Amino acid sequence: MKLKKYNSKIVLYSLVLVAMSSVVPALFEAFAIIGSIFLEVSIAPQELFWIVALGFPLINSIIVLVMIVKRPV
Repeated sequence: MKLKKYNSKIVLYSLVLVAMSSVVPALFEAFAIIGSIFLEVSIAPQELFWIVALGFPLINSIIVLVMIVKRPV
């Protein structure tokens, strides 16, 4: 029973992981590029690099750790 419950949760976690590893960074980068051209948004290149290089992988690592912690014993 615990395994079936975990299986339904892991599907949701997998969808969140896919969204956070591909969709959200792509939308953020598009916003940063378009915002700097048209919307007066100023994100320094160094800030953008650190967000993409460390921020999103950190979020993905947290999601994977939650998936590991929530698995049934």
